[in-house]
Amino acid sequence: MGIRQEVKLIYGNEKTEEKPGNEIFIYSHWDDAKELKEIIKEVLQRKERWGDESYLARMIFSAIVKRDINSATGFGLAPYGIGDYEPVVINLEEQTVDGIAFINFINN
Repeated sequence: MGIRQEVKLIYGNEKTEEKPGNEIFIYSHWDDAKELKEIIKEVLQRKERWGDESYLARMIFSAIVKRDINSATGFGLAPYGIGDYEPVVINLEEQTVDGIAFINFINN
C-alpha cells in the first residue's frame, strides 16, 4: 500500500462568476508523498513567482511529478481532496504553507 498525500492549493480568497472555484488538489502516491514539504520548500527557495498564483502552482506541480512525469499512475489533480492524510495547504494569495509564511517556511 502506498502513502496517499496531497497538496491543497488555494487561490485568491474571493470566488466570482469568472473564478467559480479557488482550490485544486495535487495528489501524490508512493514514495514522493512523504517528501511533499521538502519538494515545496525547494520550489519556494528559488523565490520566483511568489506573487503569480498560476505560475507558482505550475512550478509546484512540475516539481512533484518531475521524476515520473509520463507515468499513468502515482499523481493526480482534483478540485477536492482524495488523500489519506491532511493535505499540505498552500495559500497562494496569502503566501503561506500550512499557515506559515513562505519566507519562514523556507528558513525553518
